[in-house]
Amino acid sequence: MVAAVRQGRPQRQVATEFRVALSTLQWWLTRAGTDPLDQVDWSTHSRAPGRVHNCTSQEVELAVLACRQRLATTSALGFYEGGKRGQATFLRT
Repeated sequence: MVAAVRQGRPQRQVATEFRVALSTLQWWLTRAGTDPLDQVDWSTHSRAPGRVHNCTSQEVELAVLACRQRLATTSALGFYEGGKRGQATFLRT
């Protein structure tokens, strides 16, 4: 793709031909810069963040699991499952 643009072809045409978004082509063009193509690092680098920010912390997950285990053994109602299945169990009793 980069070679095609460097040969003078329009970016949109090249992006369409390679079936990628224009922004993807431009990202690779920026990555290549003005270096010769044989000296560019073409390995894929993830653009994903280092960690997921909307993920429940391990501390909270462990606390929920401990609570579920405690309820499984001590609850008179037997209501310890999460989600709709647990709610259905609770509503039937």
